[in-house]
Amino acid sequence: MDKQRERATVEAFLHFQGYPPSGLTEWDRECPDALVHIDGQLIGIEVTQVVEATQRQKAPPQQWMAEASLVVRAAQEAFESRHVVALVVSVE
Repeated sequence: MDKQRERATVEAFLHFQGYPPSGLTEWDRECPDALVHIDGQLIGIEVTQVVEATQRQKAPPQQWMAEASLVVRAAQEAFESRHVVALVVSVE
């Protein structure tokens, strides 16, 4: 994903969560893709695009969402088993 799209994704996330885009302090970077200041804390955000192995049109919506939820849950559990902070992940 290109840097402009990553920045737009982070800005949309901040807006959706009710934070000003000015919280985005660094975005032209890697690992994490962006740094934001939220409530006095510096938070790293990694933007990831998931490519579908089976197109949604070929799989029933319930199956696709169930599989996506399993991937998200596995990522959260793997991260949270090594860190004391929570991981926020969404799939649309």
